[in-house]
Amino acid sequence: MQGSLSLFDGGLIKRTKNRRMDAHFPFGNTSTIDWSSIIVVGLGLLLPGLLSAVVDRWWTRREYAQQQAARQTGEVFAIPPMLRSPTLFAMFALSAISLVMLIAALNGPQPGVTMTTGVGLCLLFGPLVIGGLMFLLHNTGMVILTAEGVLLRRPGHKRFLRYDEIVAVNSQSQLLAPGIVIRGRGRVLRIPRTLENRPHFYNVLLQRVAPGVRDAALGKTTAATKEGPVYTLTVSHRVWALYITGTVLFILIYLGIGLMGIWSGLARGVIPPFNTLWVRNALLFFLMVSLIFVPALIVVLHSLLTKYGPFKIAQPVAWQFYQQRICYRLPRSHWQERPASDLRHILLYPRVHQVRAQGIEQPVTLYMLILEFNDGAQLVIDQERATQFGQTPERLWAMLMELYEAK
Repeated sequence: MQGSLSLFDGGLIKRTKNRRMDAHFPFGNTSTIDWSSIIVVGLGLLLPGLLSAVVDRWWTRREYAQQQAARQTGEVFAIPPMLRSPTLFAMFALSAISLVMLIAALNGPQPGVTMTTGVGLCLLFGPLVIGGLMFLLHNTGMVILTAEGVLLRRPGHKRFLRYDEIVAVNSQSQLLAPGIVIRGRGRVLRIPRTLENRPHFYNVLLQRVAPGVRDAALGKTTAATKEGPVYTLTVSHRVWALYITGTVLFILIYLGIGLMGIWSGLARGVIPPFNTLWVRNALLFFLMVSLIFVPALIVVLHSLLTKYGPFKIAQPVAWQFYQQRICYRLPRSHWQERPASDLRHILLYPRVHQVRAQGIEQPVTLYMLILEFNDGAQLVIDQERATQFGQTPERLWAMLMELYEAK
């Protein structure tokens, strides 16, 4: 009995102590810390954010110092970074997650991560990290116009092309293509369209290359005469066909989604009732779809059919530049003519747009060409219209400055 009582008393004492501890800690044993979750959050979010901010600031300071040193050798045009901080964060986060999962896989089955999962994530995230690094290296650096030639500097490599080796200079209007392509004997320099002050770079470059290369870049293949136009700009039939085809397809998609109640029923062999309730519901759905498609359709039609461009300035769809006169035609209008002597200024106006994607803003500079006359009238060729002409604003500006002697 005594032995049983002592055992009972001991158990009672132990239970009493447990109740006292539970009274102090009503939620159980809170001393256990989930260190694995803390490590995952730290390596996956906090550490990549800190590293991206530090590397971005260091990279920016290093670029600024390099640009200041390069100004001693020539005129410097920077290639601004694009989405550097978000790209760095994504690269560091993917690398950290891959590292954590690989370590967990190497520790065996206890963490619940197999070797296939760990290695598979590394193989999956590896190309994304490499692609982010290539994106960063492509969207950074500088272009230097030295006394001898053009120097393209990017992290890790340099490419130099002498002026006397340049055989062609192309200013490209395609969206995904480089802004300016400089071809030499066995070497090509591709200058991105995000280059700072790109029109000035293009103009200075043309002044330093051979006259034949400059004339070819400006389209002066034959001698200019007083009878015929030196330059002719029109929206090609191919561009019109693409716009018309795209507009028709857009309208078909719009009607297909907006009238889905009719098409879906007919496709199943069911004729809609066409009563008051059905018509009301179909009309409400069509109006909701129209709120999205109609503004987009207006933007598409506006690009070619409107007479006015940015700032409500008249924007022709066709041009003929003669030595003594300028002819142009607005949409749905006849040809008009002005003497070239009335041309007061040829301006290349920059417009900075904030492009927003996934909550991230990136400034993008677009240029438009403005022809101002003595009576105050203005005509404009914006970036989109220049692309429709198969040209770029900086090339048009150089062409007209050459033709009308830098008015």
